[in-house]
Amino acid sequence: GYFMLVNASVQPGAFYVDTVRGLCTNSKYEFAAWIMNVIIPSACNGNTIQPDLTFTIEKTDGTVLQTYNTGAIAATASPVWKQYGSFFTTPPGIADVVLRIVNNAPGGCGNDLALDDISFRACGPALNPVIAGSTAASASLCEGIAGNFSFSCAVSAGYANPEYQWQQRFNNGTWSDIPGQTTTSLSRNFPVSTVAGVYDFRLKVAEVGNIGSVQCSITSTPLSIVVNTNPVTTTGNNGPVCEGDTLLLQATGGTQYSWRGPNGFTSTGSPSAIENIQLLQAGKYYVDVLNAAGCLTKDSTVVAINTRPQAATA
Repeated sequence: GYFMLVNASVQPGAFYVDTVRGLCTNSKYEFAAWIMNVIIPSACNGNTIQPDLTFTIEKTDGTVLQTYNTGAIAATASPVWKQYGSFFTTPPGIADVVLRIVNNAPGGCGNDLALDDISFRACGPALNPVIAGSTAASASLCEGIAGNFSFSCAVSAGYANPEYQWQQRFNNGTWSDIPGQTTTSLSRNFPVSTVAGVYDFRLKVAEVGNIGSVQCSITSTPLSIVVNTNPVTTTGNNGPVCEGDTLLLQATGGTQYSWRGPNGFTSTGSPSAIENIQLLQAGKYYVDVLNAAGCLTKDSTVVAINTRPQAATA
């Protein structure tokens, strides 16, 4: 990729200046860059001038808030990138800062460097949300079946005084805060009347006082509870049939079918055939229909069997 190659001026001075606006109060940021001394040790008869950089964070009026010095960056026989920088916590009332990188070494033989990935980024904790009893980030229910789920989120170090807020959404809608849920754990009950759909939950974390700000807070990856619909089924048969014929039991709406009927009859699949049907096999046949989500609907069909006439000749 691209990088910045600097041939230092004769006089020490700044070669990178930028202004960052809209920072969050009392939040930690990292000001850093990857740097490489591009002069080999044998250059200049072994007496190369080494880059020596100072990273400065200032108010917009020039008041210095924080500095970091790299010291002399030694030459190496082969290219070596190294990240230099420091962490900075915004004081109260400071939302805009000036970033400055100054080369303190004089020009001459050496003092040439490459610069890449200059960054000023917010620092925060790592968030690890889980559903109790599950190794996955989602769990499921079938509509009409109640369930209770417990969520928690491990929050690593990163904020000095964090505050928390659980949020929820339905079917990828807008996230909203859950009133009163301001710890790292959450319990939610899903009654039998719960509408089918996807229910997402996440934890929002920020330094105290920043929880209401989108740019000053972080959120965990969502945990999802999927309430699946039950199969919508139809059942039937090719009756009435005459005894001795083949009866076909049919159902739709699922991926698995389990039949039971008179005289201990059981079968799977749809259609399900009964060959050489007999009068005593007439009656009601029940089927359990499962869909791909494992949700169940029970249905039935009534089978009628006609007596086959007996022919006689005189």
